[in-house]
Amino acid sequence: MELYDEVVGIIINKVADIKHLDVSELNEDSNLQEEINVRSGEMVAVISALEDEYDVYIDIMKLRKCPLVKDVANFVVGLIEG
Repeated sequence: MELYDEVVGIIINKVADIKHLDVSELNEDSNLQEEINVRSGEMVAVISALEDEYDVYIDIMKLRKCPLVKDVANFVVGLIEG
């Protein structure tokens, strides 16, 4: 599995769990802020899952500029790949 797809999967699964949604309701074009209404505290849980999985530090303030799942995934992949 490609790293990008793996990161998207983690984000979608974590958000679905937090927001009590079915994973089929989310995709890489889902807007976490406007459509899903993921709040800061909930985003911290998503970030923690990604940090634990990939052993990277993710700055939540920079991540807040990433509204879509794919934006978050690309940001995280960039951190992982350096």
